[in-house]
Amino acid sequence: MCIDDSEVFHLGMMLDEIFGEENRLGIINWQKTYSPKNDSKHISSATEYVLVYSKNIEEAKTKLLCRTEDMNSNYKNPDNDPNGHWSSGDPCARTPAERDRYAIQSPFTGSLHYPGNRSWSYSKKNMKSFL
Repeated sequence: MCIDDSEVFHLGMMLDEIFGEENRLGIINWQKTYSPKNDSKHISSATEYVLVYSKNIEEAKTKLLCRTEDMNSNYKNPDNDPNGHWSSGDPCARTPAERDRYAIQSPFTGSLHYPGNRSWSYSKKNMKSFL
């Protein structure tokens, strides 16, 4: 079901009652226009919400999209890493999380490197295994 921000809360409560909160697959925030309308008295919204439920979450059949050759072309393995293909890029998260703000020590100089005013994209445990 699709609805705007003025009724998403009430619709969610009603669908939770009908299908059970445990059968909610997700709420998708959908941008319905490229720019907000200027006729709003307060905050203009360019989004609607798609509430996705299942009669029985255990029997829900959802699938990821198949990977394409174009997607795979972003990953290489120039160093013959036994873990397979990888992509170099920014290891920082777009949205900072305080739990993922820690220092990484350079194995060459011993100096500590922090993610600036951001956070790392990976947990300390995972980052340590990557290094």
